[in-house]
Amino acid sequence: MAEAVFLDPDRPETEAAWQDLWLRAEQRSPFTHLSFVRTAAHATGRKAHLAAVQEGDVLLAGCVLYTRGRGAIAAPAPLTRYTALLLDPLPHERHVLQRTSALDLLLALVGAQFPVAALSLAPELGDVRALQWAGFGCEPRYTYRVAGSYRPSRSVRRRPAELPGYTIESVGAGDGEVNRWLQRHYAERQVSPPVAAVQQAAWLEALEAIGMARCRVLRDGHGTLCAALATLEDDRRVYTWLAGSLPGPALTILQHTLIEGAVDEGRGVDLLGANHASIAFFKAGFGGALTPHFHAVRYRNRALRVAGALRPLA
Repeated sequence: MAEAVFLDPDRPETEAAWQDLWLRAEQRSPFTHLSFVRTAAHATGRKAHLAAVQEGDVLLAGCVLYTRGRGAIAAPAPLTRYTALLLDPLPHERHVLQRTSALDLLLALVGAQFPVAALSLAPELGDVRALQWAGFGCEPRYTYRVAGSYRPSRSVRRRPAELPGYTIESVGAGDGEVNRWLQRHYAERQVSPPVAAVQQAAWLEALEAIGMARCRVLRDGHGTLCAALATLEDDRRVYTWLAGSLPGPALTILQHTLIEGAVDEGRGVDLLGANHASIAFFKAGFGGALTPHFHAVRYRNRALRVAGALRPLA
């Protein structure tokens, strides 16, 4: 009989069972890999929680949640996406309608444990009725994904000619200069970055060591660093995670080259976000498919919902 439980992320038996679910689930991404979860918790000062539904030794469903302080609010950690849900097998329609699926058990566990819970759903999970019936408000978000073939706009194809003599190279994830560049846009907006540069560097180094992250930079013909890009990667897809650049064509060229390489390798690319007009305009030029996904939030009572409206969760 299936039961909903919380798993200890640091126990060896958890790692084996979670990895098995991660490999089976269509919704998987680097954000739900247990190695990423552990490094994310350390880098952001959060506590990671794994909610799961198990039947014997096999996990049928799971999701990742992070808390801090007293732990009343469970939500994605900064710089994370697609942290919920992992499902295999997918719920049968009859079980969804009867509200008896593994997903329903998982949502009941999360709702009972946390007064406020926010879930970032992967694009592969398009049916959110079970979440809505469990009291979650589901808001659409968007990203662009390139898969199968790459057909960028004419303006993107023209950009390399605007920077003659440029070079692109891989650099170590712990490079201090590169990590400052990856936080450049926060400084330009005069806001604090969600993670300090030194923590970001350690996070990237830990992911680079297990083959899940990579940093690339573009230099102009004089050797000046003009753009930096950090990606998350697995066997199916490359995710453009962190970026910083000077004004001009450098970041476009860097992402264009990255996408060409990934597609040649038979992998897709997720540009991770198209929810603001200027960002969506930039990313649309790379010819990906506009892809919706959902951000779901549940408040246990009306007072918490009112408070959440005053300070929305990301």
